[in-house]
Amino acid sequence: MTPSACHHRVSKAIKEGTLVRPKQCSACGKVGPVEGHHEDYDKPLEVIWLCSPCHRKLPRTWVERAVADIRAARASASA
Repeated sequence: MTPSACHHRVSKAIKEGTLVRPKQCSACGKVGPVEGHHEDYDKPLEVIWLCSPCHRKLPRTWVERAVADIRAARASASA
């Protein structure tokens, strides 16, 4: 899936209410606007929500650690 198609799918899911955009960054915990980060465009609804500064810092170590924690939590929830 192209990045553009993926972003369109996320926007549609948010509008339909099947995906909720949180109000807090998954990496630093800052409350405010967040952006969706996709690890894999073939999984468009698997989104990691980051504030703009954290999103720009990818792949910095502390953000990578937070993303790894989120991946681990998702893996244990689906197991």
